[in-house]
Amino acid sequence: MLRSVFPLTRPLLPLLAALIVASPGSAQDRAMVPLDSLRGTQWQFGGAIGERIAVNERAWLFPAPVANPGILEMFRVRDREPRPALVDWAGEFAGKYLISAVQALALTRNAELRTHVERYVRELISTQAEDGYLGPFPKGERLLGHWDLWGHYHVIEGLLLWHEATGDAEALEAARKAADLACRIYLDGSRRVAEAGSPEMNMSFMHGLALLHRATGEARYLEFARKIEKEWEGAGDYLRTGLAGVEFFQSPKPRWESLHCLQALFEMWRITGEAKYRQAFEHHWRSILRHDVHNAGSFSSGEQATGNPWAPGAIETCCTIAWMALSVDMLKLTGDPLVADELERSTWNGALGAQHPSGRWWTYNTPMDGAREASAHSIVFQARAGTPELNCCSVNGPRALGMLGDWAVMRDAGGLTVNWSGPLEVQTATADGKRVRLRCETDYPRSGKLKWIVEPDVPGDFIVRFRIPAWSTRTTARVQGREIPTAAGKYLVVQRRWERGDTVELELDMQVRAVAGERQARGKASLFRGPLLLAWDQRFHDHDEAAIPPVDLTRLAEVKPIDSPAGALRPWLLAEVPATGGGVLKLCAYANAGATGTRYRSWLPALPRPVTTGDEQLPIGPDGVAIRAALRGDVAPQFGKLRRTVGVQPSPGADAVRLDGRGQMLVYALPPEFAHEFTAAVRVRILSFPPHQLGQVFSAWSASSDDPLRLVVEKGKLFARVEAGSTFSTKGVPLELNRWCHVAAVKKADQLTLYVDGEAQETITVPAFVGTGSNDAAVGGNPHFNGPEFLHADFRDLEVRVRAVSAAEIRVLARE
Repeated sequence: MLRSVFPLTRPLLPLLAALIVASPGSAQDRAMVPLDSLRGTQWQFGGAIGERIAVNERAWLFPAPVANPGILEMFRVRDREPRPALVDWAGEFAGKYLISAVQALALTRNAELRTHVERYVRELISTQAEDGYLGPFPKGERLLGHWDLWGHYHVIEGLLLWHEATGDAEALEAARKAADLACRIYLDGSRRVAEAGSPEMNMSFMHGLALLHRATGEARYLEFARKIEKEWEGAGDYLRTGLAGVEFFQSPKPRWESLHCLQALFEMWRITGEAKYRQAFEHHWRSILRHDVHNAGSFSSGEQATGNPWAPGAIETCCTIAWMALSVDMLKLTGDPLVADELERSTWNGALGAQHPSGRWWTYNTPMDGAREASAHSIVFQARAGTPELNCCSVNGPRALGMLGDWAVMRDAGGLTVNWSGPLEVQTATADGKRVRLRCETDYPRSGKLKWIVEPDVPGDFIVRFRIPAWSTRTTARVQGREIPTAAGKYLVVQRRWERGDTVELELDMQVRAVAGERQARGKASLFRGPLLLAWDQRFHDHDEAAIPPVDLTRLAEVKPIDSPAGALRPWLLAEVPATGGGVLKLCAYANAGATGTRYRSWLPALPRPVTTGDEQLPIGPDGVAIRAALRGDVAPQFGKLRRTVGVQPSPGADAVRLDGRGQMLVYALPPEFAHEFTAAVRVRILSFPPHQLGQVFSAWSASSDDPLRLVVEKGKLFARVEAGSTFSTKGVPLELNRWCHVAAVKKADQLTLYVDGEAQETITVPAFVGTGSNDAAVGGNPHFNGPEFLHADFRDLEVRVRAVSAAEIRVLARE
């Protein structure tokens, strides 16, 4: 386990105090988050993550400023001749490096690193011009063009983080002087930020202003932030498009830098409490997750959102870091454990896949299939004399590790929330000051067994919540040896009087699961074991990628970990996966694939072939028909589009389709017209009630609090439900096993009616219009949630219409 290299001694007591006490003069938030990052905390990460933290510190953070002295020298020679040849964003390097270094220091408490960062901060501040300028461009161009406001934004954020960590008043003053210069140019004068160009980048300065306002209470920073917000309307228009439900990839400025503008929405909500900021922020986050997050939890194709996470375009490391920072804000805002699931996926796969195991370099592009190249090779044009290794991604990538301190364990009103699974020791305090140490003994993610040991300084009552990942469909939990129920995709809430040494043991479901590809990945599958994406790596096989045999999707239960070859670049996980024809593939953790320069692939040929149809324009048929599928042994619809299905079989002896209740479902495309008025009907014969909480007959669930309809079986009863901010549900109707019944739901304006066998059971009031991102629906499962919501049943006669049919029409459907 990685441990601090020194004990918490007297010289660090001021640092600890500064972490606990808010900055004097800070603004009071009007909106309080349900989860917040810890301060005054000692972290000791072990296992694979601990190793990566250690090599990042040793191989990058310490040598980078010495090996690349131009990171600060470019600030000193900005007005000298000959004029340095710089990329427009060169000013960001100093700030991004500082952010990652301060975040790393919070994790390791390394005294040598603290001295190193303090020296760096002093040198950075020494380059500040008298007017407050902290960039690399000559006097006549200060903050007027390039990506200069963008560069200052990162420098300000880095100085603020250092101030928060140490109480360094000089760092805060330097950040304020830089912001004050921008205020004099763009707030006091007639110049507009748009005139600086590159609006996605330069308007992200608004996030820095909001952070400064929260730290200082200075009204001018909030006034300037609101001015930029107004200028958004001629650029990215982030607030209005979010409120209007425009998908992020269809917004005016969907480049990755805009995600830092979205972070400003979150900060503005905290400052003002105005619901519009929260609504727009949440919409954009969910839109990006739906349409632009790749299988590795990474974001962007060709440096922007495209609405196609299967596109083979470059996946830039900076883009994934921005997505993770946005997700930390989303987790604070919502307290939704599914957001933590996404942070875990991004960390283990896309982010750490961008870091070479040696810690010496990060990638610019971490493709789903291909090879890993150092950013110093892929984007060498960003280097210059004095900065041979510097580029946007080399200085930004380490934040993936540093951000662990923002979300691995968090505070809530009742106690602590544990989002991280893995070897960890954390010493912190609850919101009311109870000191506690949490230790996790595990070899996760190689296995799913975790033992948490809770050690309060003084026995006391408080809550500790443990994240149960949505992918863990069968989880066993024991508190002090006593088994307690859990639900996938939820927090296990343990409230008790904690004594020193109390234990919470979890055993997560590590069975391999397959995710079907679409568009460019059509007919292929990605495999996951726990949080780890698995990949084929050329170094573990005699055949090359053109000859990869298809994975046998019917035998995933047979996948087993095997010993990895010895050596510094051994993968975290190597597993034998059955291939068709009796062959075997050796798949490793995606983040380790290609570490030796070999080719790798994460989208694999698979049989039975995953079926997809893409997302072309969906027609509406006569009488409002959107989907019609007889399901008489064949899943192909007579009308509509089948999105995907894997391993579904005809029902033995019945003219129907059978789903196994363990991972099978049929997913059909929904047109955008579905939500206001609709009819959904299907004939079902339930073969066994789900042993878990829910079983979906029909589900259009898209994201948390975004479900225009679900017909769900729970505890032997059928319910019709709508989720739109709140959950609206009918009463349960008992169903019999092994008996065919016809179930339907009809929504007309604000009335939802549940029918069974043609007879109305109950009508409830629901929102008249459901703003939703749903674009598909599943029979037998949840189309966007891999948790335990599958249903073991036979199905036939699926009918979905984008109009509310009459009770008489329902009776006709039930008789047919």
